[in-house]
Amino acid sequence: METFFIIIGILVVVIIFKFVYDTYLTDNTDKNFEEYRKSDPIGAAEIERPKTPQQFNDLVDALTEEQVARSMKKLSSNYNNFKWVMKEFSEDMEGMKLISDTENNFIYKVPVLTYGKVMGQINYILTKHENNKAVIFIRVDGNNDEKIETNKVILDFDIPKDEYIELIQSLQVELVSNQAYLNLTTKGFM
Repeated sequence: METFFIIIGILVVVIIFKFVYDTYLTDNTDKNFEEYRKSDPIGAAEIERPKTPQQFNDLVDALTEEQVARSMKKLSSNYNNFKWVMKEFSEDMEGMKLISDTENNFIYKVPVLTYGKVMGQINYILTKHENNKAVIFIRVDGNNDEKIETNKVILDFDIPKDEYIELIQSLQVELVSNQAYLNLTTKGFM
């Protein structure tokens, strides 16, 4: 039995040495993260969790259009009115950026700011649903992995622009009246 514990001890020491060697002596961790950033820039941006609005905008601006739109067939091409409304919203909302426009998702993100501090990100999402329908909803991702979602509304087809505006405004009202959202946006200030 003593031999078993010696082998386990040696394995633990080797694992710790490998971690220290990769992290501090060879920069393999940084190199691997740079490779990950190139292959999945959105996932890397999620891991980095920007602390200020400028850092958020810098990360989003660093994404190339090719990386954002990974597919030639985009969901937004079937929902042109939604695309137009989100473009209009992005001109009025500071920091709002297109993050994904693919076959399955159309996502805009905007930072949640409280007294200039980024508390998370609001995602305006149109996603593919079964039977060629789409679902629209808002999800908030907090800095501490909190997730808050509004009700999901199923769309059979592209609706008029003014109906999208009313729908998005009703989802925004639902979101801001949610106590969990209020807790997320005021955490550390009250």
